[in-house]
Amino acid sequence: YSITLTKITIVDINIEAKDHPNQEQLIEYYENKLRRKYGKYEFAKKLHVKVKDLGKDGYEVALSLLPEGGATLFASSKHQSENSALLATMRKLKSQIEKYRVQRYNSL
Repeated sequence: YSITLTKITIVDINIEAKDHPNQEQLIEYYENKLRRKYGKYEFAKKLHVKVKDLGKDGYEVALSLLPEGGATLFASSKHQSENSALLATMRKLKSQIEKYRVQRYNSL
């Protein structure tokens, strides 16, 4: 049998979650999720994640992606659940990534 590995092209993922109680699990979870989601985009070179605990207001998750040869793409969301904030932010960033991809590769 053979195994096909997905090509991961994101060079650098930086996760900032000051005072998060589960740093190791958080980093592993976010890296795996983000590499699966954004690793297919060859132009995605750097991804920065910032997680803020807003106390009774929930969490804020911000993502900024630096594409090769382009301006930084940014999205953030607030939600009671950290995972919901992450998923909402990823949805917001997806539309920007698709616009960038279309502009970049249809103009070549």
